[in-house]
Amino acid sequence: MKPLVLSVMIVFSGTVYSSDQTVGQLETKYWDCDYQTSISMLDFGSASECSEVFEELKTRKFFGNFGKFMEWWKANKDSEHRKRQPA
Repeated sequence: MKPLVLSVMIVFSGTVYSSDQTVGQLETKYWDCDYQTSISMLDFGSASECSEVFEELKTRKFFGNFGKFMEWWKANKDSEHRKRQPA
């Protein structure tokens, strides 16, 4: 049996995730993901990218400290979600 090769380009909000993004760009993408998951289910590609964005943000902004990440998330979630709600 021949091996199956699957090639996937992960796209979310019209852009391709890249690990060379600034922390500010990662934050914006993270909040876009967080808001989107609060209103609907993500497709596989978007969910995968959101997971990568979360890990990269946690590593670069919080040095891998999940507790610090959660403090930041709790402090900012409501205001960030309000920014993304339709007018």
